[in-house]
Formats: sequence, structure tokens, C-alpha cells
Amino acid sequence: YIIQHELLKASNVDFAGVIVKHPLTNECWMRINSSTKPLSEIKKSADSAIKMTEEFKELFNSKLR
Repeated sequence: YIIQHELLKASNVDFAGVIVKHPLTNECWMRINSSTKPLSEIKKSADSAIKMTEEFKELFNSKLR
């Protein structure tokens, strides 16, 4: 759902949906409507999510010290 949120922040993505088939399996389906290639949008969104979590980790660790 984090990648879905990042996808929806992009201006060229019209729709992004995620369906988790079952919680005990690793299968999920994604549907993306975009004016550019959907796979490149997924890559950009995943990179953005990773960067955001790294920034959060640094902030969290700095507050613990």
C-alpha cells in the first residue's frame, strides 16, 4: 500500500490499485493507469518509498540518542 500511495502522488498516474489475494500468500495484483510506462512508475515509486523510509530511520535514530 505504500507504493500505491507513492504512485497516486505522481501527476501522470490516473489510477493505482492493489489487491492482496490472501494474507498468507505473497501474491498481490496491481493495476495502474498512467500516461507513461506503468513499470517505470512502479520503479520510481518504490525508490521514493525506500528513500522516505531511510529518512524516517535516520530521524528516528537521531531522536533516540
